[in-house]
Amino acid sequence: MSASATQHAAAEAQQLRAERVRQGLEQARRVRLPHTVAELVVAWVTIALGHGEVLWIYLPYMALVVHGRGSLLEWMHEDKRFSDAEVMRVMSLSPMLIAAGYVGLALVLFQEPLQPLHYLFSMVITGAAAGAVAPAAGDVRGYVAYASVRGIGHASAWLMAGGFGAWLPAVLVLVLLASLTNYVRDQGRAQLALLRTNVRLSEAHAAAERANEARTRFFAAASHDLRQPLTALAYNVATIEALAKLREDAQLGRVGQGLRRSLGESQMLLNSLLEISQLDAGAVEVAREPFDLAELVTGVTQGLRPLAQERGLTLWAELPPQPCWARGDAAQLRRVLSNLVGNAIKFTPQGEVRLELSTRGQDAWIAVRDTGPGIPRELQERVFEEFFQVGNPARDRQQGLGLGLAIVNRLAHLMDVPLTLESEPGQGCCFRLKLPLAPTPEISARAASPSGLMPLDGPSAPRLQVLLVDDEAPIREALGLYLEALGWTLHAAADGDSALALWAAAQRVDAVVLDFRLGGGATGLDVLLRLRAAGCQAPAWLITGDTAPERIHAAKEAGLPVFYKPVEGRELVGAILAKVNAAASG
Repeated sequence: MSASATQHAAAEAQQLRAERVRQGLEQARRVRLPHTVAELVVAWVTIALGHGEVLWIYLPYMALVVHGRGSLLEWMHEDKRFSDAEVMRVMSLSPMLIAAGYVGLALVLFQEPLQPLHYLFSMVITGAAAGAVAPAAGDVRGYVAYASVRGIGHASAWLMAGGFGAWLPAVLVLVLLASLTNYVRDQGRAQLALLRTNVRLSEAHAAAERANEARTRFFAAASHDLRQPLTALAYNVATIEALAKLREDAQLGRVGQGLRRSLGESQMLLNSLLEISQLDAGAVEVAREPFDLAELVTGVTQGLRPLAQERGLTLWAELPPQPCWARGDAAQLRRVLSNLVGNAIKFTPQGEVRLELSTRGQDAWIAVRDTGPGIPRELQERVFEEFFQVGNPARDRQQGLGLGLAIVNRLAHLMDVPLTLESEPGQGCCFRLKLPLAPTPEISARAASPSGLMPLDGPSAPRLQVLLVDDEAPIREALGLYLEALGWTLHAAADGDSALALWAAAQRVDAVVLDFRLGGGATGLDVLLRLRAAGCQAPAWLITGDTAPERIHAAKEAGLPVFYKPVEGRELVGAILAKVNAAASG
């Protein structure tokens, strides 16, 4: 036998002993009451047969052996000085003391002529032998020792009485104890088989966990490495569009639009990976607040209508006549509906996509219907699996990665929103969601005045100063070109020391943009702390391409607005302007 096989066998034997000790102790606690009842019956029989004086010895002895054995085993099990093997040894040998007590009493009682009480006595102590099977916990050696003492002694007591009426019970006692021994042996084999099955299941579960962790790490690393160049590309695309607008160059504008479409596809695929990583990390928190569900459905419809029109489809929403408010997480529900409607548009070659909102009782129901090819019943559960797509064996990238419905399913489960799918081949699909209704609040409409808002470009556009800390030179250069096209000033630093030097020279910036992961193990949060200590109180934004769970948590806990790479230049500038506007109007 090889060394590894020997180690495996030893580990298996140790686990089996531990399980038998656990079961033996548990069963020993359970049989104390039935054993006490049996002893009372035995005492009555003993008195009836005229040997009551024996009980002064028998009862204290049995009480000491039975209850003392249980207490001793409990103490040894809790005391770490004793191994499971030592506990098993005491557990195996101590039942012979119990058997000896029964045999001693039987030899006394069977000196009298046979009476019905002798049969009652045999029934009770044979029942006790059967009850000892469970505490034996599959220990064949221990039970054989116990049964041998009890069986031979009990049979001998019957044989002392003589005659056929004594021989038959003696034989039956021995046959019964042999059968019980076989049962204990089978019990031990079942324990071993169950132990091996549990070990295999545990190993399979651990392997699945490792594979899942490896997949998450792969997503995080691949997503981060791909987002770095895409972020620089996004800034460059925004620069091209800004220059095309300033120079009124239509051809350059078309180039920018083409680049943005390609960038949008890449960003959509990476965002799907990010969403999966966020959900795996448990970094998605769910709100339980009332919101205008009809307004949300309308917003999703309006936002995706241009995409539907581009594909020659009709997208429309069906709303109830009365206001409809629900309780839940509006942002996460928007993601769910956007994914469902976007998926319907993507896979519907012609016809329409409908977003229906209705109320029944205390619930709001949302249905997303399409006139697409439908999904066969046998595949309807699989469409919620990651990377599974119906009818896309060639993995056409225009159909996505197959993560949309996996994200929808996870978000719906996270929000406690029931999600169902109804579909037949050739009859389209219908996804349904159910949310609890919320009371409709009294809302006083307030018209927002745009007079205090700063435009993005034009003569009255602001000339802001931004401090960027990013260790990627292409990203610093690309954002610098974009902000230069807007007339802004960028102070770009690769690390904390450079950022502090730039701040000391400028003494005024309107915004700080920090990459989360910098060189040398530093983070943007470390740099921000140093800037705050130096007196820089400008609003800050965190940018990251990481999707690793621990980094997502760290970014969330920082309390700063977070952008995930690739960052849309116009979105970043819009966020900075919104913050500046809010500060100016406040």
